[in-house]
Amino acid sequence: MGSEMCIRDRTMLELAMRVADMLHTKVFQTFIRGAVAVREAKSSSKDLVVSRPDSKVVLDYTSLANEMLKEV
Repeated sequence: MGSEMCIRDRTMLELAMRVADMLHTKVFQTFIRGAVAVREAKSSSKDLVVSRPDSKVVLDYTSLANEMLKEV
């Protein structure tokens, strides 16, 4: 998780992790931040990775994909 996560997001992640523990499941560590790039890609019906490959949110999704692949 990057240092850009706000206190509210950290609190939500901690809560999600506690609930996941009670349910015997997993919460991934990667945080997908909100971004204007996502809304722009959606409104233009374009793939985010194609329209904004250099955006931070694409790096977030790549990180999540890598984290998920480690689980299989």
